[in-house]
Amino acid sequence: MITMAIIVIIMMITFILYFAVEEFRKWSEDLLYYMCDYVKPIFCTEDTYIVRKRDPIEEMFFVLQGRLRMYSFSNSAHGRRVLENGDICGEELVAWFQADPYSSNLHISTRTISTVTRIEGFALMSHDLKRVIIMHHKALIIQSHWRTKMMLRFTRNVQTSTS
Repeated sequence: MITMAIIVIIMMITFILYFAVEEFRKWSEDLLYYMCDYVKPIFCTEDTYIVRKRDPIEEMFFVLQGRLRMYSFSNSAHGRRVLENGDICGEELVAWFQADPYSSNLHISTRTISTVTRIEGFALMSHDLKRVIIMHHKALIIQSHWRTKMMLRFTRNVQTSTS
């Protein structure tokens, strides 16, 4: 039996996913709940690397508490950014897998992200995100096929009733 605390956590994660990544706003509530099955809690100490530039991005990381430092190839002041509570990194994986959901390659990071303070958050691993996106693509194909079939059936019914 699912406890009330687990239900609240799942609803909170779904809410965060929905607002954190624009593409997820186009997805059904059921698909977002399904994705929550793959989300894992993450705890990191300070000065831990989440991803280094030129390494594959292996996860989407949602910051619930703490601070991350993100900087790009150029070490200029505008190339640095601090991520805090409610921020996300790795969201480019969504576009990467949507472009080619069956790709065996991972997107390569153009920035380094490390913790400034102790971090609490949750992660969605790339292979789990890929699985959810493939399921989303299959659902869209099935829905499209069903709509086409219903439209053809409707057209045939109208033609037979008018003849």
